[in-house]
Amino acid sequence: MEVKELANILEEHSKWLYASGGKRADLRGADLQRADLRGADL
Repeated sequence: MEVKELANILEEHSKWLYASGGKRADLRGADLQRADLRGADL
């Protein structure tokens, strides 16, 4: 998964969690082996 794509997904997930709008992150099947998820609120 590209860094920009993951950042967009996490931004939309944050909106879904804390505000109206956005959408829940669906990372099923995503290759996150090298992803830096520090600070991500999942």
